[in-house]
Amino acid sequence: MIGLVAVAVLGWWRPAFIDDRPLPRWTWSFPVIMLVAIVAGISYGNLADKGLSYTLMLLVGCLFIGVSEELMFRGIGVTTFRQAGFTEGKVALWTSVLFGLAHATNIFTEGVGALPQVLVTAVAGYFFYVTRRVSGLLIVSMIVHGLWDFGLFTNTLSTPTAVGGLVFILADIVLAILAIVTIRKVFPRTRKLPAATGSASA
Repeated sequence: MIGLVAVAVLGWWRPAFIDDRPLPRWTWSFPVIMLVAIVAGISYGNLADKGLSYTLMLLVGCLFIGVSEELMFRGIGVTTFRQAGFTEGKVALWTSVLFGLAHATNIFTEGVGALPQVLVTAVAGYFFYVTRRVSGLLIVSMIVHGLWDFGLFTNTLSTPTAVGGLVFILADIVLAILAIVTIRKVFPRTRKLPAATGSASA
């Protein structure tokens, strides 16, 4: 709700929800890999044990998290850094870093052992950023984010499942490698034009 109020006050409905800086079609591989991991990694056994009502409540709750966090970081955050004149690479970097740091509260209870979680979350922020850009719509990254969280949470219910968790870890590794290999294709270096050496004669 606060995010929507901020968007309304700033008049950022279009830049927050619609991305006019598309990426090549091959970058659809990021959300596709995430969706495949979600389908393969969900603990269907745990959901069956919890029942339909619990499953629906968990799904709605996770989608709500996806909507609120994406609005804050890939909606307001991306728009804020773009309005400030940041390059798109820095927009992706800092919104992802802030996304990771926002999940750093466990450091106060778990100490440095929570740092890997912060790092993984920050990296996931980049995947959601790519999803926003390649789809052109914030709502797509909201849905993927919510379903990703839903898949993760199903593996932490009554019976923790190593297989499901392994699927998400493997997907993170594959996506991280893909991000590193393709970083210059997503954010190509801009070449500076050579300075003029003299004025043209009349």
